[in-house]
Amino acid sequence: MGLFQVPLAAGAYTGSWIVDSGANLSVISQSVAERMGIELSSATGTVEGGSGAAVPIHTGVIPELRLGAAVLHNVPVLVAADPDLTFPEIAYRVEGSLGLPVLAALGRFTVYRDGRIHFGGETIASDKDRFPHNLFLEKFAPVIAADFGLGDQLFTIDTGAIRTILSAAFYRESKPVNSAQLVELQLMGAGGTLVSPAYQVHDVEAKLGGGCAQLQSVQVLTQPIGRADEFYGNIGESALRPFTSFTLDFNAMRFSVTGGPQSCGP
Repeated sequence: MGLFQVPLAAGAYTGSWIVDSGANLSVISQSVAERMGIELSSATGTVEGGSGAAVPIHTGVIPELRLGAAVLHNVPVLVAADPDLTFPEIAYRVEGSLGLPVLAALGRFTVYRDGRIHFGGETIASDKDRFPHNLFLEKFAPVIAADFGLGDQLFTIDTGAIRTILSAAFYRESKPVNSAQLVELQLMGAGGTLVSPAYQVHDVEAKLGGGCAQLQSVQVLTQPIGRADEFYGNIGESALRPFTSFTLDFNAMRFSVTGGPQSCGP
């Protein structure tokens, strides 16, 4: 699927997990939990999956997780049944995802276009002048300021999502009905697929992190989909891939990009 992934290990287990800034906690499948030999909670709860569906989960703690040179201890995880993390439509199964608490604990991470991901490092001095603070947290959701044609607005940023989808709040202010196609948008996530009407807008420019992304298309929801609709959309991989690299710096609370034009057209 082209999602950002990193190799890691826990005991005898090795795998490749999604780097998922949109996940409130790290998530693993039941089979991975069994391979790791971690003890799960006897009680179950539910969480809202990416599709908006309620997903039953157990909880557990990974005693030691190795990620490159970093060793993380006592990592809490949500454990979902394998079918809830399997997408037969595209023959894809998620073994695990590194959620926001782990990413924030590592302080800073940079994703490069060639697939490399670098964790840690110092805040780049020039970023202090270019960006005061443009990365925020709303509970466990990272939020950045970006401009999709209506001036700077707040968007969640989700490195575990492929598409960039603008919310019904954005639709109410933009109403892109004259130059866009109305489609039935399928949102795949843990627990299944949600279908929602949306306008598909082509050739979109977005200003974010000090650069300009040229997006072939974005989808604009016409109605809330059951999840929080307090921001103007969710920025996914499609808006991040055009850059040579992008960095989320949780120490300095800054989001920045390199490569690509520094300014958008008129």
